Amino acid sequence: TDGAVTNTAECINEVGKNSHKARCFTFGIGSGASSALVNGMAKAGRGTAEFVKEGERMQPKVIRALKHSLQPALTDVTLSFELPPHINVLKAPKYLPSLFNGETLVVYGILEPKD
Repeated sequence: TDGAVTNTAECINEVGKNSHKARCFTFGIGSGASSALVNGMAKAGRGTAEFVKEGERMQPKVIRALKHSLQPALTDVTLSFELPPHINVLKAPKYLPSLFNGETLVVYGILEPKD
């Protein structure tokens, strides 16, 4: 992208519709890359995003993305809570991403009384 994409939401939605078939690993190259598009497509496609700034070498980031694409450490991550019957939990993030070697995942559980 050169930063002039006008249908970011449509692009992200299209990737999300096809995420059951393949993962999407994205690259933003240069200062004009749309972070919303690059990050959004990677998240919707269950992949990762890499940004290459001017003067930076692309090779290490391409290799990292390739390693991630070939070897996700955990996929289809789920989390369940065992709580008293009068308590609800709101999980954030709602949908848990795949995890790759060397990454961490922080999940918040917001507890509230049932109505």
